[in-house]
Amino acid sequence: MHRWIIILSCISAPLQAQFILNGEATSIGDNCYSLTQAVAWQAGSMWYDSLISLENDFNVDFAFYLGDSDGGADGMAFVLQPVSTGLGSSGGGLGYEGINPSVNIEFDSYDNDVNDDPPFDHVAIMRDGLLSHALPSALTPYQYIIEGVANVEDASYHNGNIVWNAASQTLSVFVDCDLRTSYTGDIINDIFDGNPLVYMGFTAATGSLFNNQEVCFNYVSAVDELEDVSICTGDTITLTVPDGFASYSWSPDYNISNTAIPNPDVWPDVTTNYTVSLTDECGYTIYDTVTVAIAEDPLNLGADTIVCEGYTLTATPGYGTYTWNTGASGPAIEITEPGTYWVTASGGGLCPAADTIQILDVAEIPVLNFAESAGFCEGDGIVS
Repeated sequence: MHRWIIILSCISAPLQAQFILNGEATSIGDNCYSLTQAVAWQAGSMWYDSLISLENDFNVDFAFYLGDSDGGADGMAFVLQPVSTGLGSSGGGLGYEGINPSVNIEFDSYDNDVNDDPPFDHVAIMRDGLLSHALPSALTPYQYIIEGVANVEDASYHNGNIVWNAASQTLSVFVDCDLRTSYTGDIINDIFDGNPLVYMGFTAATGSLFNNQEVCFNYVSAVDELEDVSICTGDTITLTVPDGFASYSWSPDYNISNTAIPNPDVWPDVTTNYTVSLTDECGYTIYDTVTVAIAEDPLNLGADTIVCEGYTLTATPGYGTYTWNTGASGPAIEITEPGTYWVTASGGGLCPAADTIQILDVAEIPVLNFAESAGFCEGDGIVS
């Protein structure tokens, strides 16, 4: 009979617990967050609570909402920065102004002349908390958030995907399945002075004009990645990745309940690496791998043997309970006669186990008798 273990890699509560919220940022459920309400001079930010390494690839698959008023403001930004998890500011700075050093992907919904903004809602990759598109800190030219669409404050959620490829040092931004902008450069050395560890998060702000601004997460590297797990022989576990993707594919097809769902049950007999591919509505595929290891059984009574009278047979220590076929409990028993002895053990954080040993004989302990007043000369032997 299988025992069950459930591994939940992504549900609302754990995701919320891994983000630090500041200002007006609040959780609104289902992995969605309000960064600002339709109120003047608000600022909200949220940061993943652990540093991530830019030496590794990452993917943030999300949906964003910039409000329902074309006359509103100001927009939001995805930010990478090594400073702290308590940053954010209101107004035309989109919450990221002044964060230095940083990489900033802005989704700007307001035309601020002082920043040389275009007359349409735009996306651009910036650096160091500077907003002017006329400065060298503008890593990419601004582009329409959605090609040819001036207003994205349209009361609709739009799909976003931010992808970092560490090998090519390329940061790409997709909106509604369309690549809107990308930047290739050594941001670890050129921006972060050789430090690959950064916080990632979103910021948003309003000024005298305002909008509701929200973000919902489908998949975030580091937050949603499966963690390796160790199980006992005969156990069944449930592996879970985020739902809502267009398709799923798990491999290998070995002791797994279903290879095309987000939460299959697996019960491998040997340590197995399971790989899952999650394909979103845009056809972009995310890959993740989890190792399901079979824990070793340390219980060992040793090889079959002959023992002497009074011998104590001791099982491997560390288990919580021991049950012997003699009816005894505890990790050790005294052997009084030959025969087969077995023990089952469980608890103590170890997998349940059993082992058997054959005691071939229980030999008498020899007794040496010496005659009284016996004398010995050099070179004499002793006969028992």
